Amino acid sequence: MTTTLSKFTPGPWELHIGLDYFQIENAAGSCVLPPTPCNPENELEVADANLMTAASTMYEALSSFPMLLRPACTDWEKQVLEWQTKAIAAIAKADGAQMNPKIYYHFTDNTLRNGKPIPPIGEWLIFDGDPIPCECGLHASPDAFDALQYAPGALLHKVELAGKKVNHGKPIDKYAAQKRKIIATIDATEIMRLFARRVALDVIRLWDAPPIVREYLETGDESKRAAARDAARAAAWAARAAARAAASDAASDAASDAARAARAAKRKQYRKWFNEMCESAFAIQAVQP
Repeated sequence: MTTTLSKFTPGPWELHIGLDYFQIENAAGSCVLPPTPCNPENELEVADANLMTAASTMYEALSSFPMLLRPACTDWEKQVLEWQTKAIAAIAKADGAQMNPKIYYHFTDNTLRNGKPIPPIGEWLIFDGDPIPCECGLHASPDAFDALQYAPGALLHKVELAGKKVNHGKPIDKYAAQKRKIIATIDATEIMRLFARRVALDVIRLWDAPPIVREYLETGDESKRAAARDAARAAAWAARAAARAAASDAASDAASDAARAARAAKRKQYRKWFNEMCESAFAIQAVQP
């Protein structure tokens, strides 16, 4: 009788350690193991968490092993090397090692928040203490869109995090860590302006936009930006007054629920737009001399 064992959350799985718990997710953000009590200072508990996190990678490596024992196996040496690579990666993950460090994103102005210079690419910045999101530590987000809400400036960095990491938010939108290293940087000023115009144009059909607003959004002509902002602000105040007047309507609750659902769907779409725009900019920078 054959038993199917592969009906589990697709890997690779990732371990996230909080102040007093850990949880396991896959790369897509799907929950594998919900928050589970854990003492991050207890090496045995952390080792057990790493072993659980490596389960999907170990399964993938082990499931390919029987193929090597078949008499009719072709390219035997090549398959042995591939299996060996998978096995080494699985064991390393179980030991808590990162074969391919996860990339995070972090915005800064021309200096760090404390006024210190931005460290050079490849240099570890170290926080000597226990990181606490929003309070202390070295912060970064899982993607550029999440990092955008915490941006103090327009410089966007791809970074690695190391040491103790504590996550924030459900779903997670940032981490505070003991170590952070920049691996690439772009000036995202124009990306953010283009993204803002693209989002505004996506919903412009929902309101009677003044011509100057539409013209600026479509062209990006900076000479029209101030006038477009003033016109949009006046229209927004008028719309807000109308919304307050409609709030007493019996259908307003249903309308609010529908609006929340629509916002959630749009947020997913806008996340994709912004992340793709940023990745394109990083890719262009990487090939430039």
